[in-house]
Amino acid sequence: MLVNFCTAKFQPVFECSQMQLDGYHAENLAKDFSQNHGFLADSLQRPPIDIYIRFPLNIDIKHIYLGPSIGHHRSTLIEFCVNHQMIDEKTSWLVDSSNKSNLVNVKQLSFHRIAQILNENENTQRIEIYDHETEQSNSNTFAYRFSANTHLINCSTIKLTIKRAWRVSSCALKYLQIWGSLSNSIPAEFKTKLEQILFPTPAKPLEINEATCSKTSEEIPSDFLDALTSDLMLIPMLLPSGHIIDQTTLEKCIAEDTRWCRLPRDPFTLKSFTEITQPVVAQQLKMRIDQFLSEHQNDPKYRQYGRVLDPRPTIPDMFKFNFNIEEDQDTQNKKSDEDEQFGALNQDFGYIRIDDLPNESDEDTEKMRQRFESYRSDLVPNVYEGGFKTWECSYDLVDYLQSIGDNLRDRKTVIELGCGSGLPGTALNKSGEFQVDFQDFNREVIEQTGKQLKKDKRSYNNRMFFGDWGDLLNIIPAHYYDVILTSETIYNTGNYAKLVELLNHALTSNGVIYLAAKVYYFGVQGGVRQFEEFIAKTGLFKTRVVRVIDANVKREILEMTRSIH
Repeated sequence: MLVNFCTAKFQPVFECSQMQLDGYHAENLAKDFSQNHGFLADSLQRPPIDIYIRFPLNIDIKHIYLGPSIGHHRSTLIEFCVNHQMIDEKTSWLVDSSNKSNLVNVKQLSFHRIAQILNENENTQRIEIYDHETEQSNSNTFAYRFSANTHLINCSTIKLTIKRAWRVSSCALKYLQIWGSLSNSIPAEFKTKLEQILFPTPAKPLEINEATCSKTSEEIPSDFLDALTSDLMLIPMLLPSGHIIDQTTLEKCIAEDTRWCRLPRDPFTLKSFTEITQPVVAQQLKMRIDQFLSEHQNDPKYRQYGRVLDPRPTIPDMFKFNFNIEEDQDTQNKKSDEDEQFGALNQDFGYIRIDDLPNESDEDTEKMRQRFESYRSDLVPNVYEGGFKTWECSYDLVDYLQSIGDNLRDRKTVIELGCGSGLPGTALNKSGEFQVDFQDFNREVIEQTGKQLKKDKRSYNNRMFFGDWGDLLNIIPAHYYDVILTSETIYNTGNYAKLVELLNHALTSNGVIYLAAKVYYFGVQGGVRQFEEFIAKTGLFKTRVVRVIDANVKREILEMTRSIH
């Protein structure tokens, strides 16, 4: 029987002397899926990174599975080595926990290399290493073979070395699974003792119906098992890719996507769910699983499983990205005609082209403006981000772009993020030399900006993106824009991660970003210095101040380019 020895049940000891990011220590690799944040080296720590995994028993290794990336951090060259020190009853900490204090220094151990994996494919989500040839590889999973099968037996310590990371990202491992069996070299008495500790025999039930007992020896049908966790499914969900996983597994995947500011997506194809391609309950399979559990209800192995859908949110509700205004009960009961005309704020996200925008009277425009001005603040987080107000830094950026016009001559594609009225982008658009797109949080704001552009009647059909930055990664084209403009968008430190991820996604390899902002935003803690510190930690961009505007509150313009890789 093959088991994963890299779990808390087997009490592996992890040792890593290099700096690790708080909350992402190597010990995470042995935690349960729901608690495993993965391993991430400190951004200042460069390869190689050595992780030693010591087991309280000797094992024969069959397969190793690992996830080489966390977000944009990715390990590209990984080496596995093993040591064959004999672990007996006197040295195993499964038998006596005090034996952990008597471990031999890893520097005194000799290791034999069993695999070295080089994979620089950006789509790689999973690496599998086998002791035989296999054809498991697909667009996101890559299979390899151990280089020395003779060293796979009787292993007690594994040395995992990350020798290279992608560009300037940190060394990372999302998860690690080491599948194998107890070594045949373990003495029989010690092996029996280990099996009693690790695989205790379940207590016999008081009464067991003999008729049903004859069926308990049956194996669980393979199509009842989760395609990711290999556990028995209770609520099987059919994914757009055709794979079937349990609802709890899908919820964990969606939670992980949300944590990294991604749209919920199919864990096998990594394509985002849409209104058309959504997970659905596999009803027929659910009925078969319920019947199987009913037939085996007297078997202790299956008593823990329920057969009734619990009252949790339906799956489609888990990835609907609609933003609603928080209003008191009286306000909610008074939906105005204007709300019906213009729709709820930030309903959905996407883009429109200015040629598709309807012509609108000045009266309609004024109604829209008054609607937003009814808020008591220029900024209502996740509702209205001040798009109808023209901020000082927009004028600063327009002046600066005019002063460097010749430097932009070889750059054609431009996008302004958080554009509002879009003054800087409009200035470039009027020259007719650039293809300028715009983005703002509120759809109503971006439509008004688009209608002003439509009056200019330029040949380029501008794209107007609307929605939260985290939701637009699959909509705004990747590595497309030579110039990215943005002003007054770094007042909220909580949005820095989403903004930087979008900048990294949209900018070409030799592109440039011009960011205009105040040095400090009172009341919200953001500012140029805080943003520069955040950028330095990511290692993605170089920044320099290209203009300083002295005022009551000092303003600056940053120029950002990609770090040299």
